[in-house]
Amino acid sequence: MRGTCGLAAAALVSGAALPAQAASPSQASGSAQAARSAGPGVVQVDLGMGGAQPNGWSQASGMSADGRYALFVSQASNLVPGDTDGDYDAFVRDLRTGGIERVSAGDDVLPGGAGEASISADGRYVAFTAVVPPGWPGGSDSATWQLFLRDRRTGHAEQLTHGADEPDAPAISGNGRYIAYATRQGTGVHVIDVRKETTRLITTAPDGSPADRRSDHPVISADGSAVGFLSRATNLLPRDPAATETAAAALSRPSRPQRFYVWNRHTGRIQGASLDPAGAPRAADLDATLSLDGRYAVFSTPEPNGPDTTDSHIELYVRDLWRGRTEKAARPLPGTVMTGDSHNGVMTAGRSVYFASTADNLTPGDTNQATDIFRHDLRTGRTQRIDMTGVAWTPISLRVDSFGATALFEEVGKVYARPLPRA
Repeated sequence: MRGTCGLAAAALVSGAALPAQAASPSQASGSAQAARSAGPGVVQVDLGMGGAQPNGWSQASGMSADGRYALFVSQASNLVPGDTDGDYDAFVRDLRTGGIERVSAGDDVLPGGAGEASISADGRYVAFTAVVPPGWPGGSDSATWQLFLRDRRTGHAEQLTHGADEPDAPAISGNGRYIAYATRQGTGVHVIDVRKETTRLITTAPDGSPADRRSDHPVISADGSAVGFLSRATNLLPRDPAATETAAAALSRPSRPQRFYVWNRHTGRIQGASLDPAGAPRAADLDATLSLDGRYAVFSTPEPNGPDTTDSHIELYVRDLWRGRTEKAARPLPGTVMTGDSHNGVMTAGRSVYFASTADNLTPGDTNQATDIFRHDLRTGRTQRIDMTGVAWTPISLRVDSFGATALFEEVGKVYARPLPRA
């Protein structure tokens, strides 16, 4: 049910907060007092009506740029009145007022239920996937996943796809104009221009032919000019080292690592983004993402602990796509060796990289033996630790707003938010 990169893309957006009155009164419930603290500075996002604990599993999806609106999907039926579909739905919680909306169903008679979701910078638009039942207008003879766009200001939801290729992992740009998505059938990554009502396949070779292998998990920059995605394809780049293989040989190697690529809307070109400091292609994990302006690619990859050991850890890299330079975001203290895992990097507008790490040698005095949140400043090289002692959180769920003010994360099927200290 989780769409890792689609969800992570919500942190790429930037813009102003949506006015409080934009929430639909018919769908909103709860209050600021309903948010109960689960620890120092931690607030539970997925509380039900009257402050009740949710009666179903929840997953964090993203936030508006200013951290006011938290997006999540939940199977709970006690978050809003009338939730009787018995399936996952997409919800938006106003962390300022406590109000909550179910955005994947409403008066426009959507079928109900949602898979993955992404929110625009101002919190106005939510893109999400949902199952369209047989016989539904614009559907087919069988149930299919389709892509929808909800305008929270008007309350209207529009079905954007209608074909046999079922959308997966949507990622919406900051202004809500562009939506990137993969497909469950593995037919590539597409980008919808909502204003022009056009759809474009972007995972193609330089000669225009489709990618020869699956591409997934798109992310998108704030203005929609850059789209990142993971792919095992061998024909995306003019001089892809993998392209020296014959097509038959490539297809016979199911273990080919997935790499991170970035497509430029202005040029129509694709470049490799998961490159190490020496410029060599590296495998990229599912948390690969982009900075707000699309200039930086952030990705994690396995790396040996040293030349004399077979042990390994997850290393976090940041690549400047404009200058062609790659550096580590998680840097160990002098005289120490990195052995902890660092991943789920998120870049903010101020060129800081937030990430989760099990390492205890990134900052002095880290003795809590816990997975903490770290902030690395690309300009100064300074790294700060944000203590998560006592919080049994899921590090791969980390989301951070565009200004580094609020973090969203999961803990055993529940969603929480906490303020982040200033840099």
